Order: sequence, then structure tokens, then C-alpha cells
Amino acid sequence: MKKQSFKYAVIAVLSLTFLAACKKGENDPFLSLKSRNARITGTWKLTSQESTQTEVNNGMTEVYTTSFDGTYLTNTNPGGSSTTSYSHTIEIDKDGKYKMTRLDGGVTYENQGNWWWIDSKKKKVRIAFDDDWGSFYIDRLTNKEMVLKLDESYSTSQSGLSSSSTTSGTMYFEKE
Repeated sequence: MKKQSFKYAVIAVLSLTFLAACKKGENDPFLSLKSRNARITGTWKLTSQESTQTEVNNGMTEVYTTSFDGTYLTNTNPGGSSTTSYSHTIEIDKDGKYKMTRLDGGVTYENQGNWWWIDSKKKKVRIAFDDDWGSFYIDRLTNKEMVLKLDESYSTSQSGLSSSSTTSGTMYFEKE
């Protein structure tokens, strides 16, 4: 009886260890029965977003912000702000293809192409899209929720002129 109980305990510990290995992102669920590839495929709808871009050109700083509340997108820049109706969906296929559709102020934009994991097939915490839409850190990925984070910066200096830009933001998606 003791041997059988020990055997079940070992199987339970190994099973939990295997299932917990699906957790890659810092805020992923502890336990998932689906692989990261299986969780990311599907149609995702943007529910909210915040981002800030800071540009410094020869000592002059300008800040641009974007926020989305699920219905309206507001862009703020040094000249003022504008708000438009907005929606954004991404269809991610298991074969490495995607289609992105944005409706911005009544105008529809569509992009399609390939997606892939940037940081190896084992970690799977950064995703890239080949239309220069960008690459993102996946902060959370469940069966119904995906949180993408953007954090990029660059700087240049040429002929005594310098410029830099830093962008950070978070996008929250729900699976349709």
C-alpha cells in the first residue's frame, strides 16, 4: 500500500512539473493544459492599450501618448489630441500566418504575413510579425487573454545632431 501511494505521489509531482513548464511569461497561469503554440492561435481582439513615446531631438523633448478604452483610441502629442472610433483584431494561425485588421475612424486597414517566436522555440516569450508591425514581449498568455508589451529605444548621432526615441506600451487582447 505504501509503495502504491509513493508511486502516485511521484506521478503527481512529475505531472505538475510537466504542466507548469507551459508557463513561460511572468504572468502566465501556473497550470495550463495547452501548449503556448495552442494558446496563441486564434482570433484576438484588442480591449485596451496604453503607450508612451518620448523623442529627444537636439535637446528638445516631445512626448506622444496613445490610449484605447475598447471603443475609442486617443492620441496625444505636443500639438493636441485626437480621438477616433477604433477596433483591432489579429488572427494567428498555427501554420505561422497571421492577419491583422484595424478599423480606425471608419477606415479599414489589413495586414497579413508571417509570425514567429523570436527567442527560440523553447522559451516562446517574444513574438514577431514580418510586416514591421513589431515584436512584442508576451507578458501573459492564457486560453482567453493575451498581454503584449512593447519596449524599444534607439538613438542616433550624426554631424553634431542627435536624436533618440523610447517607446513603451501594453496591449490587452481577449480571444474571440
